Amino acid sequence: MLIVRYVLLSCLILAASNPAWLQKRNLPEPRIFEIAAAIDGTIYCVTSGEDGMPGTEVRAYDPSTDTWQTKSRANLLRHSFGAGELDGRIYIWGGVAEGRLVSSTEMYDPKTDKWTVKANLPRPRLFAKGAGVNGKLYAVGGIQPPGRNQVPLID
Repeated sequence: MLIVRYVLLSCLILAASNPAWLQKRNLPEPRIFEIAAAIDGTIYCVTSGEDGMPGTEVRAYDPSTDTWQTKSRANLLRHSFGAGELDGRIYIWGGVAEGRLVSSTEMYDPKTDKWTVKANLPRPRLFAKGAGVNGKLYAVGGIQPPGRNQVPLID
């Protein structure tokens, strides 16, 4: 079986007042992103570490200058993780690291460009998405090993 992937480096913009996508400055190199979050006028994207790509790094795009910056890497390089934004910080959880499912959680703070380890998920999960509501972050959906379905709260 042959699997071919084309990892993109393009950046496109769609304005509500314009029905067409417009090309913006490309990434310096192709990346696979798991989350993009707009925080204080900058778009922060967290990369996946899949298939030999450098993993779990932050790339920051400034729309006002049309430029990209490389930010810090997470403590644990992983792919297929869940992610969400809450109160101006990006959280990643679960995924695959070093060939095994993980339940660890980390938080990225754009103001300090630092990652902090947070509480583990009750069970490993892949591809969950997150939503912040009333100061709490919910990890919703995804894939997890056999067991009951849960919606954990990352507090």
